[in-house]
Amino acid sequence: MKVIRGLAAALVLVLSFTTAACGGSGPHEHSLQRHDAVAQTANRAGRTQYWECDGCGKLFADEAAQTEISPDDTYLPVKVVAEDGFLMVRGASQECFAGDIAGERLVFRFFLGTSGDIDELASGRGIGSSVRIGMNGTSASTVAFSGNGSSAQIAVESVYGNRQTARLAEEYRTVLRQDGGLDFALVTADGVSTLFVKGQDGAYDAVLNEMNGVIVGNVRSLTFQTDENNYVSGDMPAVFSSAFIIGAVDPAAEADVISEGRLIVDDVYSWLGEAYPASEYTLAFTGTEEFVRYEYDETALELDATAHTVKALKEGTYTVTVRSENFEESFNVIARSVEKTGAPWDNSQYLNTARTHKSRYTGAGTDGKTTLFVGDSFFDTSFWSDFYSDCYVGMDALCCGISATTSYDWERFMLDGVFLTNMNPKNVVVDLGTNNFYDDKATLEETIENMQRLFTLMHVNLPDADIWYFSVAQRVYTDYSSEVSALNDAMQEWCEYKDWITFIDVEGLLSEMYLRDDGVHPSIGAYKDIYMVQLEYAGCVIEEF
Repeated sequence: MKVIRGLAAALVLVLSFTTAACGGSGPHEHSLQRHDAVAQTANRAGRTQYWECDGCGKLFADEAAQTEISPDDTYLPVKVVAEDGFLMVRGASQECFAGDIAGERLVFRFFLGTSGDIDELASGRGIGSSVRIGMNGTSASTVAFSGNGSSAQIAVESVYGNRQTARLAEEYRTVLRQDGGLDFALVTADGVSTLFVKGQDGAYDAVLNEMNGVIVGNVRSLTFQTDENNYVSGDMPAVFSSAFIIGAVDPAAEADVISEGRLIVDDVYSWLGEAYPASEYTLAFTGTEEFVRYEYDETALELDATAHTVKALKEGTYTVTVRSENFEESFNVIARSVEKTGAPWDNSQYLNTARTHKSRYTGAGTDGKTTLFVGDSFFDTSFWSDFYSDCYVGMDALCCGISATTSYDWERFMLDGVFLTNMNPKNVVVDLGTNNFYDDKATLEETIENMQRLFTLMHVNLPDADIWYFSVAQRVYTDYSSEVSALNDAMQEWCEYKDWITFIDVEGLLSEMYLRDDGVHPSIGAYKDIYMVQLEYAGCVIEEF
């Protein structure tokens, strides 16, 4: 999540003088900018003070430009705390450069489960969580855990797409019921990884052995990304890996988890006009909640401090400053008008299908009980052909996806009263976004805004429904692969502190082996092995007829 910490901008001092040539035939006059040092913390990398020449681009350690340095020389890694042989990195979704600990043996320890202890997990209510570990900017390995009071399993998919799974013994299910989650350790030596799980006696036992390709090459940078959007109950969010511990020792060694209070805010879009509701902004304390005060331009924004919503009154970008007794943060409100013109907004070819789906809900759906699957071809019965005959036999669920649609089409359905209005389903399961990129050629920023606007409108139209959003899957051809990953990251952050929408990350699970020959759509097996499983473990309960 983007946390704006209100740090003072680094002082930049410009100096000019003549020194030796820098690749040219004559003397080069350096025009130096001074970049002040930034302290490293456990949540943010830092840098040393240095000088940069605007002309030649060279970096220097001194203002006399006598000692040339490289960018790496200025970098201070995320601050780590050494304890009992481990190096501890605070927080999720952080990047730490670990060149100093790259070696023959690495240990990653992490907790997957809920934020609190639970005496017993109700039958049928499960935990589904995952952590992605990316090395050196490459694609990430995924460790995925799922379980409830009667069963638990773990799966690891390497950067090569190799996948191994194991069911966990009763001992670990007992720990799961007692602690609401499990501690894992991933140990890599000589390119081969072993996954350990912590048992009742406090010792770690191996559950998956000799896994290749989980850690690739000499590790310099590690990016950790956790899934924090699953629920055991509506008021108990799952929080995974409040600290990652990295080291070169036995995984059974203990280390205390570092915790600290924070005030978390994030930038938010808001849209002009009566057609669009106020947007929910993020404001959360990781420790004790405190009373907050706001400062913002009241001529441009209407802010509801109780509902945590903001409505744009005029276009522009406006800063909201939030102060409490111990914290001060700020976030931007990006206020936009929506011009509903051009080809992306023309959904005329899909109207009859959308109206048919609305009629099916009117005839076969039950307010407060039915689960709707909506979106693009992934949830169209042309591709999910056994939805009714096998997957959800006897269940109160309707498959209402429409092939080739984008967020624009579904937004228009709602604005025009065609579908997802004047109805009250229990759950709405959504798969959308891939066609925004590959068909409409939308930019990343446009797609992030469009998806957030769609869900904001959907929540207001269906206020009692729980929304479950599947991440956009990668295709075999990768024209927009980086945009897809960035969209998933942005949407995961956006959903994190909203109690009405759950982000379900399947990007790392839907490998090529689970795609059809077209390299785009899930195979029949993928629906059963991935989509149905992850939806259940996320906490979505689909009723029987």
